[in-house]
Amino acid sequence: MHILDREFDDQQVFKFFQEQDDLFVTRAKVSRNANEWTINQDGKQRAVKLKEQVLFEGFERHYDKVTFKKRVFQHAKGVFECGTLSLAEETYSVVRVCFYDRKGARIFRDPMLLITAISMVYASVGV
Repeated sequence: MHILDREFDDQQVFKFFQEQDDLFVTRAKVSRNANEWTINQDGKQRAVKLKEQVLFEGFERHYDKVTFKKRVFQHAKGVFECGTLSLAEETYSVVRVCFYDRKGARIFRDPMLLITAISMVYASVGV
């Protein structure tokens, strides 16, 4: 199992691990495109960003206390949304994670995006 940060958000890296029959989870770049397209205000087609993509599977988890970068948040909520991303001829699982404080304000400006070769059937059991 390989746990990687954003600089490894690369299709060639994903392919390498799959050829080795290794599992991986990498944090995706916030600018990563999804497999969807939309029309902008100028009538031009543009890719939908993965952070904006509608994901249909997910769950919430409530925490009495979480600590991020030495800041403590009481009564926080984590929202975990799952979907898929197709790159070339491969399909990967995607997880988008957002944390909210007790008043409902986002703790982080952008969601954390994860790309993995792990099936979401297994991932949702242990979260």
